Amino acid sequence: MRPPQARHITFTVFVVPWNALQAEFTEGYVERTSIVVYRHLVGWLGGAVLSLSSFVFSASETYPYGQLNPANYARFAVIVGVLVTFWCLLTMHLAKRDISYLL
Repeated sequence: MRPPQARHITFTVFVVPWNALQAEFTEGYVERTSIVVYRHLVGWLGGAVLSLSSFVFSASETYPYGQLNPANYARFAVIVGVLVTFWCLLTMHLAKRDISYLL
C-alpha cells in the first residue's frame, strides 16, 4: 500500500502551481472565473460518469452493487490515473502558447 504522503506530494508538485497559474491567464475577473468553472466542471462530470458507469463497477453474485467489490477498484484506479494524466498533459500542452504572456 502506498504511503499517504505520496498524495500530498503529488498535490504540491502539480495542483498548487496549476491553480496558481490559472489566475495569470487573464486579467478579467469574469474570464478567470469561467476558467475555474470549466476546469471544475470537467473534473466533477468525469468523476460522476466514472463512478456511475457499470463497466468499471460491474456487479457479481457476491457483490450485487459493484461499488462494494474491492476488486473493481484496481481497474478504477488505472482508468482514473490514465485519464488524469492525459488531462494534465493536455492542459500543460495547451498552456505552452501562453508562456510568452506570463513572462
